[in-house]
Amino acid sequence: MQNLNNIYITRALELSAVKQINNYHSASIQSESLKKISQIDALFALVAENSAKDFVKDTYLVKDSIFYNKKKKHT
Repeated sequence: MQNLNNIYITRALELSAVKQINNYHSASIQSESLKKISQIDALFALVAENSAKDFVKDTYLVKDSIFYNKKKKHT
């Protein structure tokens, strides 16, 4: 009977260890996923910032061009 109890205890410890390892791997995968999501968010933020800068630059180029053309017509 003692041998049977030892087998059950050993098996329970093995299952507990496997569960802890799976939890660790799951947490590790979630951490990696969050890092990737964070990197993607940063990339989108950078693209949005560059697009906004380009839009402002293009807007000023158009305004300068209109101003230049109006000035050119008056002279």
